Amino acid sequence: MSQSEPKLKSDDPKGCWDCAQDPIGTLKQMFVDIVQINRIKQGQDPARRPVFLKPHGVAHGRLEIRKDLPSELKVGVFASEMAPAWVRFSSDTVPTMPDLKTTLGIGIKLFGITGEKLLGDGDTQDLILQNFDVFFVDTAKDFCEFTKAGVVDGNYQPYLDAHPKTKLILDEMQKIESSVLAE
Repeated sequence: MSQSEPKLKSDDPKGCWDCAQDPIGTLKQMFVDIVQINRIKQGQDPARRPVFLKPHGVAHGRLEIRKDLPSELKVGVFASEMAPAWVRFSSDTVPTMPDLKTTLGIGIKLFGITGEKLLGDGDTQDLILQNFDVFFVDTAKDFCEFTKAGVVDGNYQPYLDAHPKTKLILDEMQKIESSVLAE
């Protein structure tokens, strides 16, 4: 969550958040049931995305898989020769704020991808990328606890104080980039 985003509260008591037992379900609860539902209630139509809110551009193209890719790597997305794609360039801030020292992202939505999916069904696959070589937390549980600190509790600082490695990574991510597209 962008730290410039206002804190959003749930009608549920704080005791119902269980990042240890169900981090994925709790993340869904926070991002969809709190953030998105509150935005819909505020009259946003369509409701703004939960993260990487500031768009910089969109491109249409195709992902071409290298013909010399080793056979053991030709699985999932990489089993076909080509997939149509939409690419979204963005930064993790609200559209009215400057991009200086925000995380830059690229979301790639591939179409025509068949096969079994871990979540949901359909023929698309999303690739989510950012301009830093590591994610700031290691597990879904860590991400859930970090998100809960901001979305439910309204204060990231206690989490960051207890997780200095995460704080260091987030601080290092605040680098200056000359251009979203060049990065």
